[in-house]
Amino acid sequence: MLPPPPGTPDKDLPSYSSDGPVQFAIEIRGGLARELGLQVGDVIELHTEYLMDLAE
Repeated sequence: MLPPPPGTPDKDLPSYSSDGPVQFAIEIRGGLARELGLQVGDVIELHTEYLMDLAE
């Protein structure tokens, strides 16, 4: 996906839903998923304690 133009109002930003419950969304730069060979349904292990510390 391309990022929206700077200054786009929140109400005009696209939203994305999940087929199941989620705790985190991961944003990565364009093309990185392809470079890493990630596919829909792949499982990525995260160090949740570390992420929670970052979120505080």
